[in-house]
Amino acid sequence: MIKYCFIIIIPVFLFASLSAQTVYMVRPSQANPLVTENDDSNYIYINTSVPQLNRLFIFFPGTGAAPKAYKEILKTAANMGYHAIGLSYNNSQTISSLCNGEPADCQGLARAEIFYGQGSSAVVAVDSTHCIRRRITDLLHYLDISYPSAGWGQFLTPQDSIDWSKICVSGHSQGAGMASVIAYWYNVYRAAFFASGGDWSGTVQDVADWMKQPSATPASAKYAFTHIHDELLWNNFDFTPVMWDTMGLYSFGSCLDVDTLTTDYYGAHCFTSSRTISGISPIRYHNSPVADINTPFNANTPVYQPLWQYMLGTVPLAALDAKAKTIISVSPNPAGSYARLQLGCTEAEITISNTLGQYVHKQHVRNYTSVLDLSPYPAGFYFITAVTAEGAGTVRVAIK
Repeated sequence: MIKYCFIIIIPVFLFASLSAQTVYMVRPSQANPLVTENDDSNYIYINTSVPQLNRLFIFFPGTGAAPKAYKEILKTAANMGYHAIGLSYNNSQTISSLCNGEPADCQGLARAEIFYGQGSSAVVAVDSTHCIRRRITDLLHYLDISYPSAGWGQFLTPQDSIDWSKICVSGHSQGAGMASVIAYWYNVYRAAFFASGGDWSGTVQDVADWMKQPSATPASAKYAFTHIHDELLWNNFDFTPVMWDTMGLYSFGSCLDVDTLTTDYYGAHCFTSSRTISGISPIRYHNSPVADINTPFNANTPVYQPLWQYMLGTVPLAALDAKAKTIISVSPNPAGSYARLQLGCTEAEITISNTLGQYVHKQHVRNYTSVLDLSPYPAGFYFITAVTAEGAGTVRVAIK
């Protein structure tokens, strides 16, 4: 039986009005009176008028920023059915400045100190009262006691630990680095990184040591988004793909330019934007992926909101990964001048892109099998994507 495939468009989620949301502002010292540092209010959003996911979204602000600077991403998460928290934590100094000239294990030890508060780092000091783990636990207890019908206690285990399997971690800049290291330590439900993700050691010009360890969270649950004119990353943008590749994000295709996409993201896990951002902020491009002050709006809606929804989405990821393998395969891999393309249907749009997300070839195929001419392309890694009615599948191919 012949199986035909056609391009489809995935509809955007339609949300209830923001008026249905509830927002709480809770200082860490309200949840634990012993807190004396970094006491900016946590921002908490919930929307009980939409189906609840029974999942918690935790967002970590960038260096020196407070949760109130990221209301739009918190609203978006709440409207998707998440319980959403913008967390106040020890973020007054950048990890890169703290670890300047230090060994490659510095970043991991510093983040462990900020998270656990156990004296692991020589460059930062955070005690067990002020560490992230305690802040989250104290806040969940406070919310569960204050609003017993809202279900905040479900994110704690019977042993009073955080149930990371129910949590989507996310963050901006330094906060993205914190979200990514937590996703290495724990098997989280999902992870979304904005304007960063991972750590780079300038001392050894390589990813930080913690990124070379096995990740508890699979790459299929991780997503990243940055602006290519980022004032803090642009001069070092050559190492951002290295960090994202180390995290496994390129296993699902090259980074896509979100400005050219609408409602279909082709199964990709990393994204860039080149949109012009107005304003006089010296780091407006660095802020633009997610910070309220510089993220672009269309009327009252953030322009990047559809991408945020995709990154925080609720499609079963394991099912998507298994399905992608039935859509496309390429052999041999590594390939020479030619490779055999095998599809799960008779018709698909094929694109080939490099590691910078640039398309080098597009074609329409109408056979289960075909031969790809790879001779025009220099040796290196490429991503071959097939878009069909059953979804999109991407394979990474090395050309010798």
